[in-house]
Amino acid sequence: MRGRRTGRRLLSTALAFGLIAALFGPSPAAPAAEACSEPPRTYPTAKLDYGVRGDGWTVVRGTEPSRFRVKVLGRLKDGIAPGLDFILIKVSGKIIQDTGGIAAGFSGSPVYVGRRLAGAVSYGFFASDQTIGGMTPARQMVELFGYPSSVDGGYAPATRVRLNDRLKKAAARASGEAASDLPDSAVQLPLPMGISGLNARGMEKVQKRINKSGLNVELYKMGRAPLPSKTTAEPLQPGESLAGVLSYGDLTWAGIGTATATCGDFVLGFGHPFFWEGATSMGLSGANVLKVIPDPSQIFGGFKIAEVTELHGTLEQDRLAGVRGVEGVMPLLTRVRSHIVNPDLAKERTGTTVIAYQPWLYYIASFALLVNEDVVHDRIGDGTATLAWTISGRDESGDRWTLTRDDMYFSEWDVTIYSIFELWDQLWAIQRNRFQDVRVKDIQIDGEVTQEHKVVDIRKVEVASSLQPDLAERRRLKVAPGDTIEVRVRLRYEDGTTSVEHFSLDVPKDARCCGDLSIRRGYYWRSNEKAGNFQGLLDQLAGAEHNYDLVAELEVELRDGSRDRYSATEVAPQDAVVTGSKRIDIEVER
Repeated sequence: MRGRRTGRRLLSTALAFGLIAALFGPSPAAPAAEACSEPPRTYPTAKLDYGVRGDGWTVVRGTEPSRFRVKVLGRLKDGIAPGLDFILIKVSGKIIQDTGGIAAGFSGSPVYVGRRLAGAVSYGFFASDQTIGGMTPARQMVELFGYPSSVDGGYAPATRVRLNDRLKKAAARASGEAASDLPDSAVQLPLPMGISGLNARGMEKVQKRINKSGLNVELYKMGRAPLPSKTTAEPLQPGESLAGVLSYGDLTWAGIGTATATCGDFVLGFGHPFFWEGATSMGLSGANVLKVIPDPSQIFGGFKIAEVTELHGTLEQDRLAGVRGVEGVMPLLTRVRSHIVNPDLAKERTGTTVIAYQPWLYYIASFALLVNEDVVHDRIGDGTATLAWTISGRDESGDRWTLTRDDMYFSEWDVTIYSIFELWDQLWAIQRNRFQDVRVKDIQIDGEVTQEHKVVDIRKVEVASSLQPDLAERRRLKVAPGDTIEVRVRLRYEDGTTSVEHFSLDVPKDARCCGDLSIRRGYYWRSNEKAGNFQGLLDQLAGAEHNYDLVAELEVELRDGSRDRYSATEVAPQDAVVTGSKRIDIEVER
């Protein structure tokens, strides 16, 4: 087995658990997780009453944990959830003086009473004395060592714990404030969530996504983490920083907390959920704390700024009382590589992001593309992007599948962000398909972004039929069943040059009423067919209309008052993004 550090033996223990193979399946590259026979000794939750004192550990700079003092102020039975008590604590010591109190990133900081693990710091009070906080009891956290991956969560966790009068008075005595001036509730500590590569506009959009997801995080810009190739042989220890990593590389994305306890190759942390999704898979990494940013106002709370370091393994449980990771086992990874060229600046770059959190793959992959486009375009504004990508993976049977696609995008305001959404939608459709569970393993993108306006506008549409045989601009065209509609489209490019396209569309013989003829650009999300299997879905996505397609679409009703409609399209690809549209009413005469 891999070597263990000799120091801080108080912070390191062992636990028996043999289900990791069931979670990850056989892998010749992944060593078996070390079994353990002695779980950490825990301090009885029922004895965590007023006056009990202990020591806590967390990292405030670098990677080495520092000690702080902890005093129990009281216990709120079932305060976090049924069967999970809330322990009110006060922290003190030199590092607490430096940080101003409990900060975001302390989540999971282990607290020992004597030689027993009492719990993990997980809650705080904001707009109040930030040396007062809350602790998740150790016993329920240690139970996570034995969770099988198929166990689901239970009650909804309390992100806010309301104090009773007894605990509120205890907090008032400890802080020296009047009980009426203290908040009524303790709040789950936010995780510092760092993201690299995105500018302010990108960070704002990520913040909106996080708000919709209900995640309790403190967002900040972090440095790029190295691409994962193997796991380190040096395991995490309690009190060290623990990072749950969504992605590495250009777009590094990680939540930072603290490791609470270890057992064999398993490590617990946070003292509260991350996404609270039960069995999960994301990167388990260490972190280097640059600084704890205190909050002099004592309103919002301080937080740790850290950078992700070496890969340790997989974070594979996300539960009510905390998270659990396993050392030495590689997480499921998806590689996103984009090569972007900017002819305006004679600039190009190849960027790589490796995604470890699969549920957000579509989102992270799209923003990884945005990161590279923004660097190469070196501005936010108008322009044209031309992209081609290949998405590949494995289906349930292990067979390889591939989707190849290209398109063009134009925006007068923000071309790079406008260009990422088709890839987003296609990855979403693949991941959420109704046919089978599939794995996306690799995404390769090649493209160009330029300030040039590569657009062609629909300027004039002329139509004719047997009943109105002269090509002319018309708002309404009369046709006979079985007729052929002739269409002439005049196009104009940004530089003033023009071109002409011709279409012929047949009216069905059983046409009975009316309809319309649309001349428009292609819409990649439109489809007239429903896929019958996964390969059919891939074919549908690959063959969807493009933004550079000029489309003539005829729709007519087949019977009066019926919903039965006939639809036919003809497509003429252009060398620019098509803009504008025209619509002509069709009147069927019998």
